[in-house]
Amino acid sequence: MDIKKVVGFATGAAMFLSAAPAFASHDNDIDVTVRNTDTTVSNEVLTSANTGGNTADGGSASTLVKKSGNVKGTGNDDNSTSAGGNSSTGGDGGYVETGDAWAKSKVENNVNSTDIKVKTPCGCEGDVDVDVKNKRTGVSNSVLTDANTGVNYTDGGSADTTVKKSGNVKGTDNDGNATSAGGNSSTGGTAGAVVTGDAWAKTKVTNTVNSTVIRIKKTN
Repeated sequence: MDIKKVVGFATGAAMFLSAAPAFASHDNDIDVTVRNTDTTVSNEVLTSANTGGNTADGGSASTLVKKSGNVKGTGNDDNSTSAGGNSSTGGDGGYVETGDAWAKSKVENNVNSTDIKVKTPCGCEGDVDVDVKNKRTGVSNSVLTDANTGVNYTDGGSADTTVKKSGNVKGTDNDGNATSAGGNSSTGGTAGAVVTGDAWAKTKVTNTVNSTVIRIKKTN
């Protein structure tokens, strides 16, 4: 059993800010500014698992007779004459049993994430200004996940019998003679069997883009 597992993980630029100023007076302003510009995240993930491409074909067979001779029985009763037979038999197909094919892809992008915590003293008269700007943020995911146990062959073998020119079989002069030119035959091999395991594929893509969390709390 051939199992391949590939996990793709990409994390974009993340920003976590914590502002906890302490002021002697209560009339100051608190300004927090966050700007994210021209952020690009690109993920290309290819995950593949397969146990296919197995071959257990039967063998081929070929018989070629270019020119056969003559068979003749004469002069006595109960002669038995025969030119014999030409035959080809292809080999039987084999047996293929595969294991399981398992593939998994996981992509996680956390882009321009902002977490701001502001603590201010009680009774402050100033302003608390929080400015977050995210511009031109691009996230691109290209994910291909494939699992298969296919493309298996257990074909029977081929067979070919060719007689280009045969001779004669002749029985004369007496009763009870048995004459035969024989038989020419081709028999292809019996196909085999394919038993595959399970094919399992899973893809998970998570994008968190320009997430902003702001907490403002007054202290006692």
